[in-house]
Amino acid sequence: MAEIILYGVIGDEFDKLDSKTIAPLIRAASGPLSLRINSPGGYVMEGLAIIAAIRDYRWKVTAYVDGLAASMASAIAASCDECVMAEASMLMVHNPWDVAIGDAPELRAAADKLDRIRDQLVGIYAKRSGLETDEIVAMLDAETWMGADQAVERGFADRTTADLKIAAMANVSAFGFRHAPDKLKGHHMPGELDTTQAAVTLERTRISTIMALGAKHRIPQNVTQDLVTRGIDLDQARASILDHLATDGDRHNIGHQFGGSGHQTLDDPTVRVKAMSDAIGAKLLNKPAAGASAEYRGMSLVDMARDHLSRGGVQDAYRMSADRVAAMAMQGNPFTARATVITHTTSDFPQIMQAGVDAALVARYRAQESQLKRLTAIRDAPNFKEQIGIQMSGFGSLDQVNEAGEFKNKTLSESSGSYQLQTFGNIINFSRQMLINDSLGALADIVQVMAFAASQMEATILAATINSNIPLRDGIPWFDGRHGNLAGTGGAPTIATLDAARQAMRSQKDRDNVTLIDVQPKFLLVPTGLQTAAETLVASATVPSTVTTGSGSTAVTSFTGDVANPFAGKLEPIADPRLVNPAAWYLFPDPEIWPAFVSVYLNGNREPFTESQDGFRVDGIEWKVRHDFGAGVLDPKAAYKNPGQG
Repeated sequence: MAEIILYGVIGDEFDKLDSKTIAPLIRAASGPLSLRINSPGGYVMEGLAIIAAIRDYRWKVTAYVDGLAASMASAIAASCDECVMAEASMLMVHNPWDVAIGDAPELRAAADKLDRIRDQLVGIYAKRSGLETDEIVAMLDAETWMGADQAVERGFADRTTADLKIAAMANVSAFGFRHAPDKLKGHHMPGELDTTQAAVTLERTRISTIMALGAKHRIPQNVTQDLVTRGIDLDQARASILDHLATDGDRHNIGHQFGGSGHQTLDDPTVRVKAMSDAIGAKLLNKPAAGASAEYRGMSLVDMARDHLSRGGVQDAYRMSADRVAAMAMQGNPFTARATVITHTTSDFPQIMQAGVDAALVARYRAQESQLKRLTAIRDAPNFKEQIGIQMSGFGSLDQVNEAGEFKNKTLSESSGSYQLQTFGNIINFSRQMLINDSLGALADIVQVMAFAASQMEATILAATINSNIPLRDGIPWFDGRHGNLAGTGGAPTIATLDAARQAMRSQKDRDNVTLIDVQPKFLLVPTGLQTAAETLVASATVPSTVTTGSGSTAVTSFTGDVANPFAGKLEPIADPRLVNPAAWYLFPDPEIWPAFVSVYLNGNREPFTESQDGFRVDGIEWKVRHDFGAGVLDPKAAYKNPGQG
């Protein structure tokens, strides 16, 4: 059985009890898990992130309260499948608190935030104990301390067990609890007291709390470091931080009639919607939420939906069942939505989800785009009609204009090739059950598959454009001797064959058959069977030099030494398994300078995107993943093919 020790302040990096340490430990465990708790509490959002990891754990999680489970530590204990208390242990529940500064609306927003956090805690305790929410609220208001038997009697614990001998129960003197038992104010439960360790724990708590307050309120590091160095206690440190904020606010005219604070809060619907969608996108990408979205770190989808409904004006959202929250979030509340005339309320949670899915889809798609796209210029098309581009090698050079001479007209040449957009897509279903079960992992897998499918679709079309070698608008295949871009005799990539290909590209002429267009190769495209040879060839600083004497059956080839490789670092090899000819290889220029063929998108939409609606065929949300893409040849003279040695 795996075991994790939570002795200290929840969220404290010194104690290694922060969520970025504990949550991965929980997720990495397997089989039944034990959490040993002796903690006065700590940071609420850190605790909620740990609780989210507990909820996601597949096996049974048992909390053992060895000494004290107060404040956030009691919520963690209550979130476990079973809670076992040592006979002399204690458990405490109370309202969350915070430090805030600002004008009246900002302070009201801070109070509202505490109420929402309180409602989350009420839900955790009510689910554990079976008590009515009103009774739980009264217990939090009163700061209720319970011994082991009382905790079992009230449903906060399942059973008691013989005491585990520990160094000391947490000393809560520094935490400002209003009704802490006297035995916890500077005194400890019976046991072998390690005063040095207790002092170290208290000092760590003081330092980490001061540093956290400083970071939260953007206090300069030299100010918080001074408070730490001078040994200022927490009450004095909080007062000093508030004084600094007030002084700094006066200096910048913040919080007064003119200038204003300019703060944006999650009560602003636009800010909230963006923060929630960013948080969902971060979850789907398995990345930590940052900025305003960090407020939702550790929250389940149902918790986020509940918060959104509550802020949108839905009363008692925090007292609703997960099933009802899911139904209202996905389809709107049929009883109250009609009477609620405000934006960003019940019915737009699907759009919040969609924005998060879109962000994750684009990120995953960009991370696995085909290397073949590097050979193409990017173009936008206004519609799905066949598009004909302008061929680069169709203008010649600029004419000389003598003094008082006349500028002459020249006609741009249409491309020999063309391109046309096509639409690709599928539907993703996200059911009400998936939302209730917080199945973002399953949705993340679906997003990954769809992003991979979009990138592979593009690669397939680009490879088919090269493989097919279909006739262009001039009636000649893309790679053909009449275009001057096909080697007459095939051969494997060598210094000699690369040199011949480069010379052919640089000798290409414009349609006037006079002007050299001088196409410079940049990419060497090969099938995967030639990948190692191609990479070795263009990476080697030197190549062996040989000389052949005699002829026919008497010919002798001798090694004469190494010579400099003229192509070292000048060509970038690209290998693709979709190239059907195992021997053929190609040279392509920089598409930004001389595009041979193009990747085409509709009106600047260069990534797959989603459209959503409430599900009619399924009980949930349907997302249609759509991707408009096409490819085609722009200028046949800008690429070169060698059919290879076969």
